[in-house]
This record gives sequence, C-alpha cells and structure tokens, in this order.
Amino acid sequence: MVLGLVVAFSVSARADEDDWLLSAHAGIANVVVEGRDPFGVRLGLTGQYGLDDAWAVLVTTSGSRHGVSADTARALPGGALYSYSVFGGLSYTMDVLRLLPSFEVGVGILGITGAVAKAHRAIGMQVGAGADYLLTPRWSIGAVAEYVFAPFDLISNALTGNAVPQAFALSARVSWIIH
Repeated sequence: MVLGLVVAFSVSARADEDDWLLSAHAGIANVVVEGRDPFGVRLGLTGQYGLDDAWAVLVTTSGSRHGVSADTARALPGGALYSYSVFGGLSYTMDVLRLLPSFEVGVGILGITGAVAKAHRAIGMQVGAGADYLLTPRWSIGAVAEYVFAPFDLISNALTGNAVPQAFALSARVSWIIH
C-alpha cells in the first residue's frame, strides 16, 4: 500500500506537458573579466513550459554584484562590478520519484558593467545541472550549478591575452509548478 501511494504521488507531482514552472534562485557567482575573478551574490528567475514529462523550453535571467579593488597598474577601477544574463533554451528533467535531476542548455546575452575598464556584452551560452526535491505536487526546493560563457569571444580574447567573460554560479532554488 505504501508503494502504491509513493507511485501515485510521484506520477502527479512532476511538471508534465503544458505545465508551467516558475523558479527563483539565489546563490554565489564567480565572474572572470579583465583578469579579475571576484565572487558575489547572484539572484535570478526562471520560467519553463513543459513540452512533455521530460523536456521543457525555458527562459532564465540572472544578475550578480561583485566587489573589486582598484588595480592602478592595469588601469582597472575599484567598486562594484555587475553581471547579468538572459538565456532561452531547453531543459531535460529525469523523474526519480521525488528527486528530479535536470540539465539545461541555453543561448542568449551576457554582460558585465560597473567597475570595469570597458563594459562587456556578448552572445553567450549557458550550461547547467541541478536537482530538485518535490515537497508537494506544486512546490520543490533544489540546487543548480551553471556555467555561462561567451563562445564567440574565445579567438579574439586568446589573441589579445584577455580572459573570456564568463561566470560560474551555485544557487539554491524554489520552484512552483502551475498545472
């Protein structure tokens, strides 16, 4: 009888075809730009629309703030550095009863402004892996690790010796499934 309840709960607890999922995430991020790589606080929102019980299209937006010291030798200002990103892509989620591992990939825009010699904006890619635990059929908590980079800047930055603008983030998230 207990197994029957677990199976019934798990079948009705995942985001299926035509379901919306909204997530808020907060965590830490590391940004690499102009030879500096400060850590900072990151916040973001994600919206997903289920194509079936495993695949979803997603839109995710994030922003982070990083404190940096001035580097007069390289003419880099001190203060606050801000990074932002907006991506659209696909998400694949495996349903393992109440634990839902997921993988994300997206293409969009990333940017870094603030205490930099020159503001950066580029076409970027996002790759993420996460896992969520279903608290109820509509609510889950989880974690996600994301890597964001500008693939088209690889060659130009390799020639000039600059690092490719990139970010790595670890975040906790809360999600709400709208049936």
